[in-house]
Parts: sequence; C-alpha cells; structure tokens
Amino acid sequence: MTQALIGVLGVLVGIFVNELLRRNRRIEDYSAKIFEKRLQVYEELYSKLHECYDASDEALQGDYTAEERHEIMASRVFPLLEFMDRNSLYLNDEITVHCGGMWMSVDEIPAIKDGEERAAQTKSFLRDFTDAKEMIEEESGLRQINKLFRSISKPKYSSRLIDHYRELQAERRKEKSASDE
Repeated sequence: MTQALIGVLGVLVGIFVNELLRRNRRIEDYSAKIFEKRLQVYEELYSKLHECYDASDEALQGDYTAEERHEIMASRVFPLLEFMDRNSLYLNDEITVHCGGMWMSVDEIPAIKDGEERAAQTKSFLRDFTDAKEMIEEESGLRQINKLFRSISKPKYSSRLIDHYRELQAERRKEKSASDE
C-alpha cells in the first residue's frame, strides 16, 4: 500500500515539475520574441527622434515664419506621436512622455527676443534630446549589451577626439548629478 502511495506521489510530483519546466520554457520563448519586438520598436523610435531633430535643426536655423516653423515640426512630430501610440504596448510610458513632450514649443525658440533666454531654451532642448537617446539605449537593453561586449573585448583606444568626447561626457555626468540633487 505504501509503495502505491509513493508511486502515485512520484507521478504527481513528476507532473508538477514537468508543468513548471514547460511554463518556464514557454516564458523564455516569449521573452525572446518580446525582446526582439521591443528592440525593433526602440530602434525605430530612435530613428524617428533623429528625423524630428533634423526638422528642429531646420526650424531653428532657417529663416522661416512662425507658421512655417510650426509646419516643419508638425510634419515630423505628429508621425512620431502616432508611432508611439501604435507601439505603446512595447514602450515605457515615461520615455513616451519625454520623447513626445520634448518637441513642444521648439518651433517657438527662434521667436524669443532675449538672446540669453533663446540660448537657454536651445540648450534645454538639446539636453532633452540627449536624455531621450540615453533613455532609449538603457530601456532597449543596448547599453548593457555594449558594456558586455566591452568587458569581453576590453578595447583600449584613444585619440584627440575620443579624449575630448570623454571630457564632455564627464562634464555632462557632473551637471546631471548636480541637477539630480
């Protein structure tokens, strides 16, 4: 009788363990598919941000009326917003808010009469753009993957431009940590 109970108990434990393994395997299968889709969506978001940046550069640098600047920005920003709406399942809400909101009033910067205020608004916009790119790299997992690749290959390179870039990055980190406090 005890052997029969042990046998039934063994079968039940086996079924339970098999079900757990099957569910974990299914989660792993879906995780890979979801990661691929998210990466694809974030790659496209990154590309669309650059398209909007090109439009903002044109609007900020060109000699346009307020209506023309607004039309230049709207022609790129509205498709970006539609893209984020269509892919909201895969996008982080806070990144979506940042990437959508950063374009508000960019077309009005050239109309600011005070040169210092115009420069401050331009700098704020450029900081928002840089922050958006960094958020996308972090959220998509690319920053961690790049760190992994660097830890494997351990590249050691330097040049005048790379050294200058590293100095600028260090300054940016100091500014960011000071503004976070």
